[in-house]
Amino acid sequence: MQIVSTEVVGPRASVILKRARTLARMTQSDASLRCHIARSVFSDYERGARDPSIQTLRRLLAPLGFDVSTICLVRRVLAADQLQGPLGQVLLAHLDEVVAVLRSHGATRVWAVGPVVEGLENEFDDIRLHADLPAGTPIAAVMGEVSEVFGWAHIPSIHPVPRPGPEEDPNLFAPDPPCVELGTEPA
Repeated sequence: MQIVSTEVVGPRASVILKRARTLARMTQSDASLRCHIARSVFSDYERGARDPSIQTLRRLLAPLGFDVSTICLVRRVLAADQLQGPLGQVLLAHLDEVVAVLRSHGATRVWAVGPVVEGLENEFDDIRLHADLPAGTPIAAVMGEVSEVFGWAHIPSIHPVPRPGPEEDPNLFAPDPPCVELGTEPA
């Protein structure tokens, strides 16, 4: 299971940098020349493959005619702290079966989202899942099958998300944090 959860208040550095370059009407090559860095490095920052410090982001934005006026708050939830509440433990106990049900309906990616991820659920929360199910998948039937896995003790909510195209960012439709991707190795 791959666990990734960051709660971002404001856009990521990669989004800020790409937006600034686009507004400045520059190619990556032009922007990298103006910033005095290799185009491949600029591309890495824009794609999120590298995460610049605030100081580096400011140094990259200045030659493009921009500055960082607001700092983003990022809270990272450690893997050891995720899915540790009562509902998270239920999900972990049945993880392989839940993922198998969703895969049997065509899902290739499955995420748990919300307070359950951080172990902060309360008595009013449920297990919320997002899955890239094909269009037309009967969600109520899938929810019923997953509920059977839980012995009907928990009825999860399942939200279908679109699949990105082959040329699009694979995380284009990933849910907003806090989230945890489940069963990343296809069966």
